[in-house]
Amino acid sequence: VQLVRAGLTIMEARLYLNTSALAHRRRWRRVFRALDKRGAWQQLSAFACRLTPTACADLERDLLTLLDADHDRLMIVDLGAGSDAEARLRRHGMVESLPAARVKIF
Repeated sequence: VQLVRAGLTIMEARLYLNTSALAHRRRWRRVFRALDKRGAWQQLSAFACRLTPTACADLERDLLTLLDADHDRLMIVDLGAGSDAEARLRRHGMVESLPAARVKIF
């Protein structure tokens, strides 16, 4: 998945696994909503997000404002290039689809 401006490749999107453990239900709901807007829910507090590195940094910054560092945890794992991410994952049971590949034209 590539971002394109006037026919030139700007940056390739990558797949990120975002997980969290939040002590308070209100913070959990806020983090859930923020991740649900940018990725695909996978299980409990795990989301797969197809983002550029810049968009991932923005998401991380936004999520950190919602967390209580003394009680909550957040982990973001870069799973690599988003174009072949499905081939690198082994998932079992009720499997949600990964975020759709999108091309954004500026």
